[in-house]
Amino acid sequence: MKRQFLLVAAAALLGMVNGEIHPAHSAAYPDWEGYPPLFYVQDVVEFKGNVYGATTAGMFRYNPENRTYTLYYKNHGLESGNVKCLGVSPSYIYIGFLTGGLWRFDPKIERFDPILFPEYAPNNIGVRSIYAKNDSILYVGHTSGVDILNLRSGELRTIKKLGSIPMGTKVNEIKVFNDRIWVCTPNGLA
Repeated sequence: MKRQFLLVAAAALLGMVNGEIHPAHSAAYPDWEGYPPLFYVQDVVEFKGNVYGATTAGMFRYNPENRTYTLYYKNHGLESGNVKCLGVSPSYIYIGFLTGGLWRFDPKIERFDPILFPEYAPNNIGVRSIYAKNDSILYVGHTSGVDILNLRSGELRTIKKLGSIPMGTKVNEIKVFNDRIWVCTPNGLA
């Protein structure tokens, strides 16, 4: 039931109707009355029963039980408005910005904190995808490759080779299956 809801919620957020993508707005989805005016939804994740969306204007949380939204804009704790991607661990939501770096959100206390690696300072690396293995290990796909961050030890490891794809290639999406890293790039899958 929860999985079916998430698929319906994601389809509604992305504006998908009969397999085609259409602009999502409240008139087209009366059950989603009050759809947040946050423009283009770039990513959606589920965390403990709530749906979180990354948009070009911020981030939102949708509570399906009481059908309410909580909106997070630049002036409400976010570093930047353009949230590109979200990653989920057991305790946190990780937020990647195209120009605002990498941040962590603690939903229990609704607090945003930067991930303090100089490489992820605002305007350095455009974060494009995050996979959280747990609360301390992150795989981050960005504008020039892939990093593995150990938040506990402070270690950052850059993946030097993505199969036959040249180093420095933009990563669009990153997934980890059975401890193998898969990345989608403009040059193919690695």
